[in-house]
Amino acid sequence: MSIGLRSKICFTCGIEFAVPPKWFEARVECGKPITCPNGHKIFSQWADGKSREEILAENDKLCGERDDAQKKLVSALADVDRLTARLDQFEADRRDTDTDTPASDPTHSTPRRGKNRKAVSA
Repeated sequence: MSIGLRSKICFTCGIEFAVPPKWFEARVECGKPITCPNGHKIFSQWADGKSREEILAENDKLCGERDDAQKKLVSALADVDRLTARLDQFEADRRDTDTDTPASDPTHSTPRRGKNRKAVSA
């Protein structure tokens, strides 16, 4: 008795493995994923009709896109941190300026967030 096996390739790790055809067909019919030996879920319809090279090339492309997106995210988060630090410094400088001049000094008018704000007098 000879049992033929159906070759599959994992999109995540690129491993090639084989499964029994009847088991594979049952999984396809019910739409359940199969799992590669490394534990990654593979939906059977994705791997059908593609060569190992095509799958690995697609995997490499998607990994590159993911890496690019992660770099953009890191850059954007760094920008947020930098701008937050600048805003904090600006607000600290403004507070220092407000406390350097007594509020009772009628010759000094310190604008406070917004246009045409008058100085607070004691």
